[in-house]
Amino acid sequence: MKQLFTLFSLFLASASLWAQPVLVKDINPGTENASPTRFFPYGDRLLFRANDGQTGVELWITDGTEAGTNLIQDINLGDTVSQGNANPDNFIIYNDRVYFKARSASFGDELFVTDGESAGLIKDIQEGSGNANPFDMVLLNDRFYFTANDGVNSSELWSSDGTTEGTNLVVDIRPGNAGNPINKTIFGNQIVFTGNDGANGSEVWITDGTAEGTRMIKDIRPGSANSLPSQFFVFNDEVYFRANDGSNGTELWKSDGTEEGTVLVKDIRPGSGNSSPGDFFVAGGKLCFVADDGVAGSEIWTTDGTEAGTTLLTDLNPNGSSDPSDFLVLLDGQFVLFAADNGASGKELFSLLIDGEDFDVELSADLEPGAGSSNPRDFVFTGAAVYFSAETTEAGRELYEFEVIGESPERVSDIFPGEGSSNINSLTRVGRDLYFAATDTVVGTELYTFPAKTAEMVFRLEGNTIQPGDTIDLGTVLVGVDELIDTILVLSNVGTGAALVFDDNVGELSSPFAGNFIGLIFGIIPADDNAALVLDFAPTTAGSFLDSFYLDIPVLEGEFRSVFYVKGVGELPVPDATFSIAGNAVVSGTMLDFGELSLRQDSTVDVTITNNGQIALALDTITLSATDHFSLGVSEQPAAIAVGESFTFTVTYAPAEVGAHTGTVTIVNAASEAPGFIINLAGAATPSSINEFGIQASRAFPNPADQFFWVELAESLPRASYRLLDIQGRVVQQGQWPAGADRHRFDLSGVVRGQYYLEVLAGEKRLVVELVKR
Repeated sequence: MKQLFTLFSLFLASASLWAQPVLVKDINPGTENASPTRFFPYGDRLLFRANDGQTGVELWITDGTEAGTNLIQDINLGDTVSQGNANPDNFIIYNDRVYFKARSASFGDELFVTDGESAGLIKDIQEGSGNANPFDMVLLNDRFYFTANDGVNSSELWSSDGTTEGTNLVVDIRPGNAGNPINKTIFGNQIVFTGNDGANGSEVWITDGTAEGTRMIKDIRPGSANSLPSQFFVFNDEVYFRANDGSNGTELWKSDGTEEGTVLVKDIRPGSGNSSPGDFFVAGGKLCFVADDGVAGSEIWTTDGTEAGTTLLTDLNPNGSSDPSDFLVLLDGQFVLFAADNGASGKELFSLLIDGEDFDVELSADLEPGAGSSNPRDFVFTGAAVYFSAETTEAGRELYEFEVIGESPERVSDIFPGEGSSNINSLTRVGRDLYFAATDTVVGTELYTFPAKTAEMVFRLEGNTIQPGDTIDLGTVLVGVDELIDTILVLSNVGTGAALVFDDNVGELSSPFAGNFIGLIFGIIPADDNAALVLDFAPTTAGSFLDSFYLDIPVLEGEFRSVFYVKGVGELPVPDATFSIAGNAVVSGTMLDFGELSLRQDSTVDVTITNNGQIALALDTITLSATDHFSLGVSEQPAAIAVGESFTFTVTYAPAEVGAHTGTVTIVNAASEAPGFIINLAGAATPSSINEFGIQASRAFPNPADQFFWVELAESLPRASYRLLDIQGRVVQQGQWPAGADRHRFDLSGVVRGQYYLEVLAGEKRLVVELVKR
């Protein structure tokens, strides 16, 4: 709308009119008038009363189609009572059925019920053809309450549970006469109303639904005179209303339900004159109303419940009364449309925007240019557009559409062509459709429908639909390890009109949460389109976190404010490692026993560290004791082992002297507790198995051997041979030593297990090595 959504016009121009009103049914055929009225939504259908020209004014229902528009029942069968008109009225839904007042020739005005298919009498409260006239119905807890006359107690407070037996008098406020409880308004768990006990006049009363719990709150105008309280409106746990105490005229009062808490707020029109406050509504967190202080005329006022805080909001018509009316509160009280006369443009469409102490009142549309009045009324909001009727010289009273992304209202109908007026009235929404009565030259005054533009939101998280109030679990994050966790909440507008998204609170998510929109331009999600809210979770400390955010979205159904909760867990990363020796997992303190080796033999095993933790594993030191007999093979020790990676080093036992030897390997890293991961070492050395007869050997290994056996000499041999003998002295393998080599590898893969002698021959010199094949 122009004043509130100025930027939107830069993004989307007002869409062309997409549909026209349609006659639902010519209920009273020809040019005769069905005059449908008393529209009442009932599920996905509309109840109303109309005259088909044969049965009188009776109860009808429609689903928006001609075939689905039907008389429910001819309640008043005769034409001698009220000319055959049932005149159904005062509808209320209770336990999925609709209760109402209707007149029949047999029972008079009584309480009836319908399920949309048929109608029936609940109770003949005033027996016979007298009129109980049940009206002013409200729901409280598990019953509904109304005013009725049983012919004995006159007009008094009744209640019903929907059954004949459960429909009874609550209390006779004024015995022998009419207590006339009216203006019933739910106030907490009670009902505030206007009542007259015959002694104190018409005053403010309250009831909890029982005779004992029904009482006068205060005799505002002492004695039998009437203070005539009315226009009850609940705000901040108090009920505001207007009343006349006999001294200050009809002024603004409030009550907390107690006598001492029922006070005059302010004598807006000083003296005995009447400011007549009424038309209460809430905007910008303020209670607003219309009053006349005798100076500014009938204008909009606000109050905080105190005399000093009750002030004129704006004098819209400096030269008289602007007479504001038909207030439509939008966007959870942030924006209000209404009709008013500023003295220059006639009674036209105005807007009110209140932000804290600041407010803005502007003319939204001058549909009848100049001083003439279009008198807009019957405002209906669908989330995507406001619909109303207005009257112009050019087209008469017709239907208008004011999209939230539009700059001005557009006329969507000319049911009565030309300057004639279709007199659209009773504009009512049922689901996605508007219903109203209108007149043309062909069918008279009949029922019409119009497919309104709507905004309808569906929220999806990872493809699954969620509902406002749900908690979005952002999962577990490793502090300082995981990257920012993004979760996307998709907002889908499945309606037929643009949706507005007010996301101010999203930016107020507290750390470690954050949120930002993508695909949302000027807060608009066009029909059949999406926007995405990216929710971030980046904890810097461990713990469980919970926060909430809300989206203000005017939609077809549901609350204006959609609240969601977000939660997540931050965990400190845990270092973890496994250790293995020769491929076998071991624990700290494990003994690595090399067994018996002869001098100048050695044995080497692999030790592997694998990082099974959640962060890189810092590898501080690998230290060894007993370095005379044991050694470590560490080529390049990394500073850290990546997650899922391994590091291998070797431990070699090469005894330098005969005897038993021990030692330890200590591995210090982030996964091991003090003093570190310990591997105990053990080995024993026997005299050397190498016998030198002119040929000197550095070492022979491994012994025992599996597939290969090495012999390293102190110097190379230009020419030599070798042979492998078993324990019985039989030659198992023989061959030439590589010329000029100082080492040779022997392949024992074809040799059976056992003890052998390897003999190296070079002329008169030789070398004998005792070995074991495993």
